[in-house]
Amino acid sequence: MRRFSTALTAVVLWTATVVAAENWLALAMCVMKPSSRNRLAIMMLVFVTLAATISPAVQATGTVSINVSTGLNSSGSVQTTSGAPDAHWTVDGQPAQVVTTASADWGRKSGGGGWMANDSHSAWIARRADDRYYNVGTYSCVFNLTGVDLSTVVIAGGWAIDDAGSLTLNGNLIAAGGSIESLMPFSVAAAAHPSWFNQDSNMLTLTITATDYLCEGVRLAGTVTGTTPEPASSVLVALGGCSLLVRRRRRPSRV
Repeated sequence: MRRFSTALTAVVLWTATVVAAENWLALAMCVMKPSSRNRLAIMMLVFVTLAATISPAVQATGTVSINVSTGLNSSGSVQTTSGAPDAHWTVDGQPAQVVTTASADWGRKSGGGGWMANDSHSAWIARRADDRYYNVGTYSCVFNLTGVDLSTVVIAGGWAIDDAGSLTLNGNLIAAGGSIESLMPFSVAAAAHPSWFNQDSNMLTLTITATDYLCEGVRLAGTVTGTTPEPASSVLVALGGCSLLVRRRRRPSRV
């Protein structure tokens, strides 16, 4: 964030410098003789060239990080109440519910063990936390990448599912399998799979494909990261000044 603020400040200062220079040149054009205006035109072209050269060096970029983990509230914190609605994940169009050790759906083994414990990063979710017999379905999370440079986007983390199923992004298979005692790692970069990501809405999906209809649930801990480039507005301002200068040069001289 500090790097982004520094770069953005540089862009603002550079743009202010260009605007001030443009105003000065416009004023100068009003009082200079035609012969001097030719020299000023050359100076302006040099100025624009320098602006176009320097601006990319101070172009700012911001970092985007989207938390797509299961079990979160609207503030991004993991919920600890059984049955609490997940703020981001749905199951067949309805909000998924957080499953805890107090839930009827919590997966336990008769000899001990079972589902890995919820932690500060993610929690298990199901269709109904108080129903241990039917929680199969398609669990989905939608995130938006508007304004993000898709070539820099990466989605990574870990997932688990009971009994077994698949993890997909916009219908593209990331992984398949089943695990309840540990998260299975995954990572997808847009640089390697550019067609998997959309510039606007994207859907991450966990689908239960194998079940014994007893204590089903899904879990994911992950983030989507990328950068958002800021336009080099100083170049646009400088080009506008050059255009103004050319128009003034073409006006007939007053007698």
